[in-house]
Amino acid sequence: MWFVGGVLFLAMLGLAGRLCRLHLGVSAPGFHPVVIKLAARRGAIYDRNGRNNPLAVSLTFHQPFIDPLDLSPSTTNWPSRCCSNSG
Repeated sequence: MWFVGGVLFLAMLGLAGRLCRLHLGVSAPGFHPVVIKLAARRGAIYDRNGRNNPLAVSLTFHQPFIDPLDLSPSTTNWPSRCCSNSG
């Protein structure tokens, strides 16, 4: 009886160890994850009668932005230059 309990305990300990390795991301040697960038373009959604009335369509737009870390120190004091009362 003790032998069976010991074997089951070792089996559960091995499974718990494997679970921890998988959870913490330790992978097999030679394993390299592959990153694939997928386009998020969706198709149009039409009403129940077919392609007569589009209910939702995909639009392409560009969203410009400025990274604050790319600004030089001379351009960061613009409020004092544009809003001064020295006229």
